[in-house]
Amino acid sequence: MKEQKKITKSHIQMPKQILKNFQDENATVYYYDVQSKIIKKGRAKTLNREEGYYSNEIEDFLNKEIEDKLGKLIQYIINNTDIHGFCPVPPNFQKIVFNYMASLFSRSKKTVKDLVETFPKLRSLSDQEIHDFVAANGIDAVIETGVFDDFVPKVLYNISQEEFVLPLCGIYGYKTSSRCVLAPIRPDMAFVLLEKKLFENDKGEKCSTCFLVKKEEEMRFFNKKALRAQIKQNGGCVISRSSSLLKELIR
Repeated sequence: MKEQKKITKSHIQMPKQILKNFQDENATVYYYDVQSKIIKKGRAKTLNREEGYYSNEIEDFLNKEIEDKLGKLIQYIINNTDIHGFCPVPPNFQKIVFNYMASLFSRSKKTVKDLVETFPKLRSLSDQEIHDFVAANGIDAVIETGVFDDFVPKVLYNISQEEFVLPLCGIYGYKTSSRCVLAPIRPDMAFVLLEKKLFENDKGEKCSTCFLVKKEEEMRFFNKKALRAQIKQNGGCVISRSSSLLKELIR
C-alpha cells in the first residue's frame, strides 16, 4: 500500500521564525485584527497558517531559499553589532534582504488574488498549485521589476523603550526627506531600504550595516505606519508580544 504524503500546515505569508521573534516568554503573541478591530492572542506556530496551502516541495524551497538564510543573517547581525551600532556588511546581505522582502509580496493573498484576476487561465489550477506557482516564481519576478533598484538595505537597531510591531504584510513604505521601506524582524530590529543617493560615498565593506533608533517617538511613527499599511490590505493583523503596546497603538 502506497504511503500517503503528510499534508503540511503552511504559514501563508509571514515565516514562523519571524513570528516567533514577536512572542512573549509564554510563547504567546498578541495581534490586532484589522477587520474585527479586536486584540486577540495566539501562537506563532498557528497564526496565519492553513493546511495544504503550499505543497511539501514549496515548503522545502521557502525554508532553504528564504528562511534558513534569513535566520543565519539575523544571528550574524546580533553577534557582530557593537554597542555603537557598527556591524560589518554581512556576506550576501543585499540578496538575502531583497529575496525576503520579495517573498513577502509574492506570498500575500492579495498578490495571488490580483494575479488570478489578471491571468484567468490560472483558474484551471488547484488552489495549492496556484499558491505554489506564485511562491516559486514570484520572488524573481518581483526583483526583476526593478522595485529595489534605487535602494540600499540597512538595519535599524532599536534601543528605545518602545518596540517594533509586526504587520502581517511584513513590509511598509514611508517618506521623510527621502523614500524608505521598512520590514520589522524582531521587536528591536528591522530591515530598512534607503535610497542609494544617500550613500554615494559608501565605502562598501567599511560601511556599517546598522543604524540605531534611540527615540520612542520615532518608534511610534514606524508603528503607526505599520498599522496603516496592514489596514490597506483589508485584512490580516498587527502583531506584538505586548498587548498594552497594541492598545496604545490603536487608541
